[in-house]
Formats: sequence, C-alpha cells, structure tokens
Amino acid sequence: MLTRSQKKTALVLVSVLIALGFAWYVSNNPMDFRVYYYGAQGVFNDTRPVYGFYSGMGWPMHYRYPPLFLFIARPFTFLPLPWAAALFAFLKAIALFLLIRALWNRLGATGSRAAWLIPLLIAGPYVVEDLRYGNAQSFIFVLTGAALLTLTAMPVMAAAALALAISIKVWPLFFVPVLAARREWKAVGWTMVFTTVLLLLPALHFGVDFRSLALLPELTKGLASERFDHDLSRLPRTCRDVSYLLTYVKPLNGSAAPCCRTSRRA
Repeated sequence: MLTRSQKKTALVLVSVLIALGFAWYVSNNPMDFRVYYYGAQGVFNDTRPVYGFYSGMGWPMHYRYPPLFLFIARPFTFLPLPWAAALFAFLKAIALFLLIRALWNRLGATGSRAAWLIPLLIAGPYVVEDLRYGNAQSFIFVLTGAALLTLTAMPVMAAAALALAISIKVWPLFFVPVLAARREWKAVGWTMVFTTVLLLLPALHFGVDFRSLALLPELTKGLASERFDHDLSRLPRTCRDVSYLLTYVKPLNGSAAPCCRTSRRA
C-alpha cells in the first residue's frame, strides 16, 4: 500500500504528465489560442484592429474578447506560436488541478463515488474540449471558483479574482447578485470597483473619446433587441459592452476609434 505522501506525489506527477500532454497537443493544434495570439500581436504592432473582420485571424476567427485580454495575451506573443500555445495549455491544466485540490481540501474525502463521478461525467468532456482548443474558459472558471472558495477568508482577494474573470467573460457577473442576496457587501463592492478599473484600464493605452457618450441610446437599444447569449457575441459589434463604450466605439465625426480603425495590414 502506498503511503499518503506517496499518493500525493503520484497525483502530482500524473497531473503534470496530463498537463504536458495537453501542452504538446495544443502546440501542434493551437485552434482558439491563435486568435488571442495573432490578435494581440497585430494590435500592438499596429497591423490589425482590435475588433472587426480583420481582427484576430480575420473572419470568422476574429477577436471577440474585451480589450483587457489583449494585454493578458501579449506576453505569450514574445514566444513562437507553438511554444506560446503549449505554455498557455500547461498553465490552464495546472490551474484546474490546483482548483480541484482546493475543492478537495474544502469538501474533504467522501465515501460516495457518485459525488465525484457525476460531476466528472458532466463537466469532463467540456474541460477536455477547452484544454484541447486552447480556449480561455478554463482560466475564467478557475478564477471564479477561487473567488467563491476564498470569499469568507479573503473577501478583497476574492473580489479581485471575480472581477478579473468578469473583465474577460461576462458570465461570472451573475454571481454578484447571488453574493448581494447573501449580504456579502464587502465582496460585492470591491468586485464592482475592481471590474470598473480593469475594464477601463486599457484606456491608458488606447485613449478615451468622450463624444461616444452620445451613443448610449444606441447601446441601450441594441441591448434590448439582441439575444443575451453566453458571451454577448451577438450584440452589435460597435456597442456590445458598456464597460468600454467610451474608449472603443466609433466617434461621432466619422473617424475611427482605436477598436474600429483599420490599421495597415502586413
């Protein structure tokens, strides 16, 4: 029989091997990661716009995330694409294993196999698909899970993690009303503060055009008329997100804002 220490060592080795396996696969098949990579690379060397048909890898693989994610993806562009994709996948897998470990420590061992088997069967295929495609969804899930796990002990840190998740994907925002219903006011307040700061932070690079305030009625109309799906990808391209309306939509005089201008292409 293996000792407890040996079991932990074996689990760590298996986790690292699985992470390396996904890293190797994604390095040869970057798929979604290519959009982040070429999108960030193109924006910061001024060869591609932030949004539009020529962003990312071009339609239909154009960039759809908030501008903040370009800054998160930028460090990966200093590596060749295969190495960058491998590192991205490896970090995602390790982050997931760390979250699973934290859940295990919080919930403790259980005598029922169904307690772990059922979630594994339901979520497992989606996790494998996410790791295989090189999508950012796993990081969002880990950030949200870490926020909920540390909510009581470290509410400010939890708020920062949840805010970062919200600033990349919209779905973690739906936990804010839940926290408000539980009267977790400190976490709710700091989450909204951090989210506002993070979403407006790219304005330091792209600049701000306050004339875009006149487009608020258009934004409201668009939000009311479009289907609210999981990532807001069907909302109008020029005004789908309140958080960066002032910075990234087309100004009134017809000239292009940073997100809309068509930069010279390589």
